[in-house]
Amino acid sequence: MLRRIAKLGLAAAAMTAFNSSSFGMFVYTYTGNPFTEFDVQGSPPGTYAVSDAITGFIAFTAPLAGSLTNQVVTPVDYRFSDGIHTYTPVHTMSAPFPDFTVSTDAHGQITSWVVALVDSTTTVGTNWLVETVNAYVPEFKYQDDFASVHVCAHPAIDCPPKDFGPFISSAGASNHASPGHWAASGSPPVPEPTTSALLAGGLLASLLYRLRRSSGALRAWQ
Repeated sequence: MLRRIAKLGLAAAAMTAFNSSSFGMFVYTYTGNPFTEFDVQGSPPGTYAVSDAITGFIAFTAPLAGSLTNQVVTPVDYRFSDGIHTYTPVHTMSAPFPDFTVSTDAHGQITSWVVALVDSTTTVGTNWLVETVNAYVPEFKYQDDFASVHVCAHPAIDCPPKDFGPFISSAGASNHASPGHWAASGSPPVPEPTTSALLAGGLLASLLYRLRRSSGALRAWQ
């Protein structure tokens, strides 16, 4: 009986150590306002609606510092959507994409930003672009959420990641002077594997000690 319990306890300790290998993330979630202006030419692979908007998040292993000014940051993970297309790190992008530039207040909350992503690899010859900007560029306040898709006429020549055209069909949507907002959430790192293993080991030792005492007392009584 004691051996079985010991094996179960060691297995639990190993699982605890394994599960504790992941660390907490600090996530900044963007919620944009719905698009208000639209443009469609030809028959693009998707069109935007008034219910669509830019949403997404950027994640870091540590919180953003306070009082940043137009700081280029590199998230460990991100995901953005314009309502019909999703952008993630799996999409190969050429400079200057992806672009994550932020300013923060004294508490590390994002106050102005530029996020620009492009996907020209999911479908050869089709460029998807999404950007949300709420920043001074360079001397005036520029506020715009914009998304588009272009199907290029000559993909190998006219459809590089940065320059669109000529194209055979396109769709675009935007809203101006109506920036969305960022919400921060996060958690500190979970205990390290060694710490968790030690805690589990201590609990196991205490359990075995109590069982041995109970077993000895039972034999003495008999």
